[in-house]
Amino acid sequence: KSVDDDLETGRATGYWSCDRECRWHFGFFDRRIHGRLEGFFNKKCECEVEVAGELQGLGEVAYPFTSSPFVGPPPLSETFRNARPFDPDYWANDYSTPYLCAIDMGMPGATPRSYASNCTVHSCSAGKAALEARGLTVLHCGKCGACSMPSDIQVLWDTRESITQQMTACATKFRVSNTLGFRPQTLGEMKQCLREVGIQFSDDGRA
Repeated sequence: KSVDDDLETGRATGYWSCDRECRWHFGFFDRRIHGRLEGFFNKKCECEVEVAGELQGLGEVAYPFTSSPFVGPPPLSETFRNARPFDPDYWANDYSTPYLCAIDMGMPGATPRSYASNCTVHSCSAGKAALEARGLTVLHCGKCGACSMPSDIQVLWDTRESITQQMTACATKFRVSNTLGFRPQTLGEMKQCLREVGIQFSDDGRA
């Protein structure tokens, strides 16, 4: 059957860990992909994709967790077997990604696209100029991500001084209610909490 994330609770879904893991393996920004936790001692995620209102199997992947927290990427000797390495196309410690994310602001309904622009850690001015010469607006360095729509970038800018505190407050209410289990909040209720304080990210996977 079809899945409506907004009606689900964190308590009932393992906080969507398997959704994220399945999307990592089968389609990072595809909101139609969902994961279901299976097993007790040997946990795994069964992955499915929603097609025409029905769920179709994609396969299984490992359940994600790491043995200890780190700030930034853990040293290779400490990397848990299921932990994912940093993807330099999206994130690199020395900002050496060769990609730029850009959009044609003059085209109705346009979405951001990633462009290989031969950027280096020292400069990306030539790559930026080449895209601007084609009439494109450069949004940021690195490949486009879930918050690359201009409207989402505007949200990040508008809430730059408050987003950490406000998002933490909404997430804490969600987590506490789901941990206690008396009246666990749904994902839709947490989204509404964020919208009420101006954190109005797009929610349709446009990026």
